Amino acid sequence: MTIHRHYTEIAKLVGVNASLLLYHIAYWVDSNRSSGKNLHHGRYWMYTTVKDLAKTSFDYLTESQIRYALEKLRGTGLILVGNFNKTGYDRTMWYTLSDSGERLIRLYSK
Repeated sequence: MTIHRHYTEIAKLVGVNASLLLYHIAYWVDSNRSSGKNLHHGRYWMYTTVKDLAKTSFDYLTESQIRYALEKLRGTGLILVGNFNKTGYDRTMWYTLSDSGERLIRLYSK
């Protein structure tokens, strides 16, 4: 059984699904920061596909729900999206927290 956490105050702003994904992204970005992995343009990133998120971490959400939640986070400026793949045909997206996303995480993680 997997236990998911989210920020209730952030859920009020962007919805529960987006809040769950924000927590997930924050967790992996912090993990990569701790291990010194995936540093690009002065930020630590995590990478995944929507399909993998739906199959592994969020098997109770559809790909459409995940895509919508990610767009909500991006649209509200809480995450940044990039592509740092080594090959041009690899469409795996990379995610990190924006400055405002980092501030919200610090504010509600206390």
